[in-house]
Amino acid sequence: MRIFTLSLLSAILISSALHAQVWHPLGSAGFSEGEASSHKILVIDEVPHVAYRDAAHGNRATVMRYNNQEWEVVGEKGFTQEAVGQLGFAHHNGELFLSFGDAAHENRASVMRYHDGGWSYLGQPGFSSGTAGIVQLVIEGGTFWVAIRDGANGNMVTVLKLNGELWEVVGTPGFSTGGSTEVIHLAVDDGIPYVAYRDFSAGMKASVMKFDGSSWQLLGEPGVTGATYDTYNGLAVHDGVVYLGGWHGAEAKAAVYTYSGSGWETLGSPGMSAGQATWISLAITDKGNPYIAYADWGDSRKAYIMRYDGSDWVMVGEAASQAEAQFVSLALSADGSPFVAYRDHARLRRTTVMTFGEVTGLDSHPVLSSVNVYPNPTRDRFTLTWPGDDQREATIEVVSTFGQVVFKDKLLPGGEATIDLQGHPRGSYFVRLYYDDNVITKKLLLLK
Repeated sequence: MRIFTLSLLSAILISSALHAQVWHPLGSAGFSEGEASSHKILVIDEVPHVAYRDAAHGNRATVMRYNNQEWEVVGEKGFTQEAVGQLGFAHHNGELFLSFGDAAHENRASVMRYHDGGWSYLGQPGFSSGTAGIVQLVIEGGTFWVAIRDGANGNMVTVLKLNGELWEVVGTPGFSTGGSTEVIHLAVDDGIPYVAYRDFSAGMKASVMKFDGSSWQLLGEPGVTGATYDTYNGLAVHDGVVYLGGWHGAEAKAAVYTYSGSGWETLGSPGMSAGQATWISLAITDKGNPYIAYADWGDSRKAYIMRYDGSDWVMVGEAASQAEAQFVSLALSADGSPFVAYRDHARLRRTTVMTFGEVTGLDSHPVLSSVNVYPNPTRDRFTLTWPGDDQREATIEVVSTFGQVVFKDKLLPGGEATIDLQGHPRGSYFVRLYYDDNVITKKLLLLK
């Protein structure tokens, strides 16, 4: 038996039950060929698809889909002619569509379609008047919309709609307030387009505009969010209700704001992340239930997902990543099951997709089936035991809610570890066991 001493005053270890529903990788974690960025995930007929900028192929675009417990390429890896900017990803009538700033066409906006086994341009490639570092894509009711950072109009927002083979400007080009912007998101509800963007004239907070049929109008006051608008996919609209993910307060914690016609207000408790939240991504179920994903600087920048239960935000499982996550993209299946894709710093910055649900073969897994912590409660030491004779190492760590790892070591299954806790401040801690791409978390409450 191995004994580890951390020297904590006293503790009560409250062990969370071993649930069948956990975050676990879909297929292999880190499945992209090399580093990946600008992830976007879709779930089509319960099949996850993920698009990303593929460093192994010159930062061209690659799209993968999950099939028969493996990730397979859709078309060819790195199928675009040259490197791409930020990606937009959508589907319609069983076909996939990808938008991007196209280096093969002077970094102007292009949209490609996957059809009959190959990728081809939809309409004219490089159709924007100037460069388009951001090209957001939405397909609603068979109508194709893009919002771009328009280099021909001061890098402000322009929205275009596909009419036949031509992309036509909706309203006035470069209509956004505050001059040049660096963050743009697009949503369409019942044929009405909405955009959210970082507004430099409103302290870099988010402003939201809606097209009323003839011109773009602000929704409420400019500068909606409580701090700088720095989200990854922060805008969603469902049945006329606008949802906006962003920062709250000086600590830049996660918050969701809503607008239903009379003004902006926070949805549930603001600042629900443990620390600063980055790569915020929103998604709404078909029934109108909001979910939010983010990387939490309060826990080593790991990915977390929360859902709104009608009164407040509740956590969906524990952390959805083992280490820092970037380009966090969230999607929901038809039944409301969450999927999240991200650049995985535990896997050489490659692509990982996680799903929340039952793990196949959970009862027979040598670690997940009967991890045990005792005594519970305890005043000094606790012992962690786990079964099995597999010689692959597990990792155990103790983490504060501020993201500080106060203990970490490699351990083998088939034994036990006793940890003596003294000397750290009271509060909540988490004891985590990482093994075979899965994680078991025990909640630790430290008392005087």
